[in-house]
Amino acid sequence: LSEKLNIPFEVITDEQMREMFPNQPFRQNFYRGGKVYLAEGAIDANSVFHEFAHPIIKSLSKSNPKLFNSLFEELVRTKIGQTIITNLNQDTYYTPGTPEYMEEAIVQALEAINEGKNIIEEPKVKTWLQKLLFNIKQFLRGQFGRKIDVSKLNNKTTLSQFVDMINYGKEFVLDKAFLDQDTFAMFKTDYKAM
Repeated sequence: LSEKLNIPFEVITDEQMREMFPNQPFRQNFYRGGKVYLAEGAIDANSVFHEFAHPIIKSLSKSNPKLFNSLFEELVRTKIGQTIITNLNQDTYYTPGTPEYMEEAIVQALEAINEGKNIIEEPKVKTWLQKLLFNIKQFLRGQFGRKIDVSKLNNKTTLSQFVDMINYGKEFVLDKAFLDQDTFAMFKTDYKAM
């Protein structure tokens, strides 16, 4: 995934994570400056999905800010969106209304769906997800060209299936300079531990 997205990653020790973010034991992994950081004790498929979703959603927000804002507004009108917003509002790190706040909310919704949480039964979530996936398809086609078969991307696509789709295409050509300059750390957070 790192190679296809052209996004480097680094596995760090739990001790390094604690040193970087003292007094924040609920932080698990993060994305910053165009790079994914995974803490040894918190690596799982959902964490990897979460962190590598950030550069895609961040790039989507840059290429189409109006769509990004619309996706966020639609998300907050759903039950899962309200749960995510409640968690984010308890986290003083994120400022409501900022692009980082909205990005984190969208990534968390994608992660919840990837985890298999039965949230797409809500009609609003299903509509939101279909719109998001359609726009991710369009974005990926713009990055990969038609060689990648994203036509099968849907609300039941697993992380491994998504990676397979990427592996059949070329590398992403994300705006690396844009992603590299972002110094705001986007965390995978255990809100139950907060």
